[in-house]
Order: sequence, then structure tokens, then C-alpha cells
Amino acid sequence: MPSQEGIIEHFRRAAQTGLPVIAYKVSSRTGVRLSANAAAAILALDGVLGMKDSSGGTELFSALTRLRVSKPILCGEDASFLAMLHLGAAGGLLASANLRTETILETYRQFRDGKTVQAENSFHSLAPLIERLFRESNPAPLKWLLSHQGTLASETLRLPLMPISGELGQQLVKEL
Repeated sequence: MPSQEGIIEHFRRAAQTGLPVIAYKVSSRTGVRLSANAAAAILALDGVLGMKDSSGGTELFSALTRLRVSKPILCGEDASFLAMLHLGAAGGLLASANLRTETILETYRQFRDGKTVQAENSFHSLAPLIERLFRESNPAPLKWLLSHQGTLASETLRLPLMPISGELGQQLVKEL
């Protein structure tokens, strides 16, 4: 497992390429828990524009707020989007936005404009979709939907990910 220093160095070198970097915190995929101090060090790097927090909670965001990190933090967990906006997240990079872009934008705009009840209603309308998108390993359900909409040429996944179950496919048809 890489050390916190090794992870920081990884992002330092990525930032040195001259390409803009958005750091991505997703412990469920990497198996590594990034500390708030390491995340703050990464966000302090020139060339790192912000961070997508897919940690599944609000703890990292709250810690970065206490550390007075000034770069934008984006929510990467669909179900946490509204909660993260309430805490001050700059926005989100969300799987459900690939399918319901306008509803995500509407939620964000309503929240930004102080229309929190409308934002909550818009966001809660996405709850069934979000639940289905993450019932089985992501991105399989999303790729299945995008493929069946004709947006992607194939729903093919790389191992160890597997195609979605027939049962979930029947439920996802409702989203088409």
C-alpha cells in the first residue's frame, strides 16, 4: 500500500506535466485512505485545480474546510451531492449526471440561488436512479444504460468487473 508521501509525490509529478489535474479521492477503488493533511498538500500543488471527493462521507470535506483549503472540492458520490453542497462543495462529478444532466444542473442552480426546498425536490427525484446505478458495481449499470440509449457503442467492461444482472437490467429499462 502506498504511503501518504508517495501519493503526494504521485500528484506532484502529474502536476508537473503541465496538464491541469483534478485529484480523485476514492478509497473504495484504491484501498487507501487519504488523510486530510495529504489531501491538503495535494491541493496546494501548482497545477492541481481541485479534488473530486468520492470518499462516501463528508469527513474529508469538513477536515479540508477546517484546514482552509481554497481550491474547489467536488462531490463524487451521487447520493451525497445535496449534503456536500450544504457544506460548501463547489459542485459535483456524478454518474447520474450522464443520464439526468438537466436535473443535476437544476438542483445545483436552485441550491446556488437559495431555493433549497426546490433543490431538495429536484435532487430527491433522482433517488431511484441513483439507487439503481449503484446497486451493482459501478460503472456497469451506467455503461449498460448509456449503451442501450445509443450514447456508448458498448457496455463492455474490463475484468474483474462483470456485466449487470438480468434483474437489474429489467429495472434499468424504466430509466430508458
